[in-house]
Amino acid sequence: MNDDTRSQIENPGQFNIPESFITDHLSKINDPDLFKLLLYIFWRFDKSRSEIKYITANNILTDEIFCENFGKNRDEISRQVNKLLTDAIEIKVLINCSHPAQADNKLYFYNSIMNQQAIELIESGEIKIEDIEDISLAINKPNIYKLYEENIGPLTPLIAETLEDAINTYSSDWIEEAVQIAVVNNVRRWKYIQAILNSWQEEGKNARRDQKDTKEDREKYLKGKFSDLIKH
Repeated sequence: MNDDTRSQIENPGQFNIPESFITDHLSKINDPDLFKLLLYIFWRFDKSRSEIKYITANNILTDEIFCENFGKNRDEISRQVNKLLTDAIEIKVLINCSHPAQADNKLYFYNSIMNQQAIELIESGEIKIEDIEDISLAINKPNIYKLYEENIGPLTPLIAETLEDAINTYSSDWIEEAVQIAVVNNVRRWKYIQAILNSWQEEGKNARRDQKDTKEDREKYLKGKFSDLIKH
């Protein structure tokens, strides 16, 4: 089992952490802020579609939601983030190299054999790095799986698969609004939410008057074809 072996987490809304981080590095971390930063970096790596996973201090600093507790202003936050990155280098959780086109900009990688080899290739010019995606906590909100758990019920593997199908079929705005209608009407069942989504897809959502949020608009989802899905 090499450094890049990951613990597999199947539940949606979670992310993978390198197993070697748990076995080799976790016991060395006493600073809660450093632990928080590393978890965030692993989350970013997991979300990234880039073949070579790296991050820069600027990538972290642009995520204002994540950084807001690291200081009172941008200068304080920048100093703290760079200090934590230095601490991660010192305990050998992360490794780094200079950006090929920006000598003062460091690229940070998880310390694995594969990434050590990648750095050698980057520094020799044999491979070029790609700009990484703009990933932040703000972009990844709201989480449909979390929305379901908070408003409808526990997230089982079967429900997770159903939600994944819904995400691939409907927009997140539609799903959120359908969940809100289910909550307001106190019909907390996925079949009911699915029926609302199906009706919008088949009949056209733009024809609805729900945006006025009137009692009549909400109650129409308690009648007709929806009534069979309601059990009080």
